[in-house]
Amino acid sequence: MTLTTEQFEELCSSYALGALTPDDEALLFEALEGNDKDFEKIFSETVGVSFLLNQSVISSTPSPAVKKELIKKIHSLTNLNSFSSFTRIEKISLSLGFGNPRFAFLFSLFLVVIIVEIVGYAFVMYRDVSDRDNQTTETETKLIAYQQQIAELGTEIEWNNTILTLLQFPGTEVFILTGSETNPQGSGKIFINRTKNNIILQFANLPVAPSDKEYHLWIVTKDNVPMYAGACTSANETDGFSKVQNGNILNETSIEGFSITLEPKENITQPTGSVYLSGTQKTLQTN
Repeated sequence: MTLTTEQFEELCSSYALGALTPDDEALLFEALEGNDKDFEKIFSETVGVSFLLNQSVISSTPSPAVKKELIKKIHSLTNLNSFSSFTRIEKISLSLGFGNPRFAFLFSLFLVVIIVEIVGYAFVMYRDVSDRDNQTTETETKLIAYQQQIAELGTEIEWNNTILTLLQFPGTEVFILTGSETNPQGSGKIFINRTKNNIILQFANLPVAPSDKEYHLWIVTKDNVPMYAGACTSANETDGFSKVQNGNILNETSIEGFSITLEPKENITQPTGSVYLSGTQKTLQTN
């Protein structure tokens, strides 16, 4: 019986799996004895795959029932009625190098390179995201600082406008304050208007008051008797402004100057703490 190439491939595949019947096996070797070079090559490649598989698994002899079931499942998985497609897959696999230990090593090395590349890319992406997060945090910090500066400038502008408005009224007086031995770097100005009952303090280098104390403003009279004018409630920064609330006292006495002391938060009639700012020099009186 003369076999076609496809029929011979099917016999070789069955032989490699040990699933040939005696008659089919005799037919296979009869075809090989015909010295057909193509048949010999197909047989060699098929048996080579079988040899590699036998080297990689534990050898065992399945029962005829298992062989029959295996052939049946192969047919059902490939959805074919013959071994032709299975044979083609074997030939393609052999041509690509599957089943070759050298190829397995090279393929594993290729996978390692790919994994290293993926990990490296992931690390670069993580570092890039981390850098962007840091830049975002720095930007947000700068934005908060800018907003605070804008708010401070807005407050300063409001105070300057208040002082400018006060200076436009007749009777406004300005006294210069200088630092004392306790606070030699300090300085300030007092803006008063007896008609408006306004007292505004502008200060610089005045230490922030402790939580249990506050700065008090005293009027220096001709008799050199200090009179309490009010607390500098907004003097909670080293530089700034404060509006003293007890402006009514301005019309009750003569004014020679002012002094600022640090006192406990309680009602007192005479200064007890150290002097931080003082001055008797009047630089301006509007008409």
